[in-house]
Amino acid sequence: MSITQKIIAVLLLVATFMHATLAFFKVYFLHDTLGVVTIPLVLVYYLVGARRKVNIGYVLGVLAVFIGDYIMTLSYKGNFMTALSFFGIAYIVFSFLVLGRMATIKTKSILKVSIPFLIIYLLPSLYFSLYFNVTSASMLFHNTAVGLFICTIILKLINEGSVRLNINLALCGLFLFLMILFSGYEMFVAYNPFIATYGVMLSFALNNYFLATYFLNVAKHPKRIKQ
Repeated sequence: MSITQKIIAVLLLVATFMHATLAFFKVYFLHDTLGVVTIPLVLVYYLVGARRKVNIGYVLGVLAVFIGDYIMTLSYKGNFMTALSFFGIAYIVFSFLVLGRMATIKTKSILKVSIPFLIIYLLPSLYFSLYFNVTSASMLFHNTAVGLFICTIILKLINEGSVRLNINLALCGLFLFLMILFSGYEMFVAYNPFIATYGVMLSFALNNYFLATYFLNVAKHPKRIKQ
C-alpha cells in the first residue's frame, strides 16, 4: 500500500468517526458533508492503487453505492426505498464480479451455503418485513441482493483455499453482515443511538474499504484459481 493510500485510509476512518460522533450527539454541523465523503474516499483509494488496472465493473458498483448513500444522507426518509434500490444494484454487480473469478463452483458447496443462508437470513428478513408491514419491492430487492453477495463471499471462501488473497473479501462480508445486523436491530427491535451511529457507519465504511482492497489485490492475480 502506498503512502497516499494510507493517508486516504486514515482520512476515511477519521471522517467516518467524526460523522458518527456528530450524529450521536445530534450536532448537525458538517453532518451532511461528512456523510457523503465515505464512498468518494473509498473510490479514490481504489483508483490510486489500481492505476491502469481499473475494474470498470467495480467502479460502476461503487458509483451505485455512492448514489444510494447520497440519497439516503441528503434526502432522508423521503427517498429511503430509492436508496435501497441503488445499494441492491451495487451488491448484484459485486456478486457477479466475485463469481466471475471463480473457476468452478462445487454443488456441495452451493447446498452447504444456500440452505443455512435461507434459514438464517432470508426467512427472518421476510418475517420482519411482513411483521412490520414493510414489504416494498425495493426493500425485498435490497435484502435479496445483500444476501446474494454474502452467499457469494461464503462460496468463494469455501471453493478457494487462498486465505491471503481472500482475507479482505472475508472482512468485507463480516462488516457487511454487522451493518445489516445493526441496521435491523435499531430499525425493528429497539433504537440504540450508539448502534445507529458508530455501529452502522463504521461497518459501512469498513466493508467498502475491505472490498476495494480485495479488488486491488486480485488485480495482481489475473488468473482465476482452479480447483
